[in-house]
Amino acid sequence: MAPALQKRMNELRGARFESLGIGRDDTAARHAMFERAHQLFGAPTVVYLCMDRTLTAWSIFDMGLLAESIMLAAQQYGVDSAPAALLISCPDLIRAELEIPEDVSTLMGVALGYRDRQHPLNQYRSPRRPLKEVVRLKGLT
Repeated sequence: MAPALQKRMNELRGARFESLGIGRDDTAARHAMFERAHQLFGAPTVVYLCMDRTLTAWSIFDMGLLAESIMLAAQQYGVDSAPAALLISCPDLIRAELEIPEDVSTLMGVALGYRDRQHPLNQYRSPRRPLKEVVRLKGLT
């Protein structure tokens, strides 16, 4: 992983803990938060998006569109969603439990449920990088 990306991830993780009032040295509270995350924050449903391994990397874009469609459809029915890398952090367990064949890769998970709007973590909004850092316009004045 690129050092700049790792730095940003660490900063965002720290800010999320701070929003919860969890200090840097509070290992018990941090562990409890990780446990809650591994319990999908109480979401009753997770949709796992899988893709045949013989497809090209371009098919990942299609999967992203599918994930977005699932999240928008859920929102239309008042169901909140959360795509998270954590949802596929135990791929062997997921594969065994859901009987996913070896020729299919698990790309991502989308948790579906109803958010607790009062929970401090749902109040936190991560800062976005300035547009000039992520977009380059050429030929425009």
